[in-house]
Amino acid sequence: MFEKIPEKATWAISLLLSLVLFLLCGLLVPACASEPWRIWLLRSVPYPVLIASILLFSAKSLSTPPSKLLAPSGGFRFSRVLLYCLIWIICLATVSAIRALFSPQSFTRAENWRFFCPMLFSALWFTAIQSFSEELVFRVGLFRVMADEMPAETGRQIVLSLCSGLVFAAFHIGTVDSLARDGGTLPAIKAGVFYLALGMLLMWLSLRQGGFEAAIGIHFGNNLFLDLVLDNSGSTLMKNPAFLYHGAVTDAILIEFAFCALVCIIVSTIKGGGHRGDKEHQNNGQN
Repeated sequence: MFEKIPEKATWAISLLLSLVLFLLCGLLVPACASEPWRIWLLRSVPYPVLIASILLFSAKSLSTPPSKLLAPSGGFRFSRVLLYCLIWIICLATVSAIRALFSPQSFTRAENWRFFCPMLFSALWFTAIQSFSEELVFRVGLFRVMADEMPAETGRQIVLSLCSGLVFAAFHIGTVDSLARDGGTLPAIKAGVFYLALGMLLMWLSLRQGGFEAAIGIHFGNNLFLDLVLDNSGSTLMKNPAFLYHGAVTDAILIEFAFCALVCIIVSTIKGGGHRGDKEHQNNGQN
């Protein structure tokens, strides 16, 4: 079907078709249930469809196995996903604890929170597949459409990171618009800058390391922390956080992000993730 179409165009078509299937599935599976955890499970149905369609299109049209898709430079490491997930969660917990010391009245224990409950399973399932599917679209897919190899040169890294950040921020325009209506222009700007910066960081780390493990781990860790540990008291999303924050959502969001991002960049530098692709080429040359 795609034999005479350039690879980048094939990726663009595959992403478009996958998103169409995702939207159609969302329309065919309405989230109508009495319990919140059942609603979450129903809402999560389109995401496996999105993931499966992208993997299927890439395997059939481009002969790209999932391991090569997620780590173009070779050697996908699930341990790296867990590492960056834990780092991000620990950083968020550290900043939240410091904020709680200076403003304890802004934090309360959630009244209906239960750890071992159906909502826990729903949150873990939904957060994992949502984060992974978004990374397939905003990082993996965008990279495949715009770049030829990984790691990319510095100039290409900047362009790809900026494009990823802009697309990621545009996808969350609903959240930014909601903050603009409820809290004014400044909170909306802060939220927009946060999504832009987060999207840029995730793509930059991926390009530097030659794989998308860090992006997947950070995205999952960030959403998991909001879903199960600490969330804004005014959030309309159905989650199961242990604590609620009653202050302004965007007061410290950029400082929080800057701290988490700095730690991840330091870890990435220490681990030397950017040399994975070079090592692969050196090994191939020796063979």
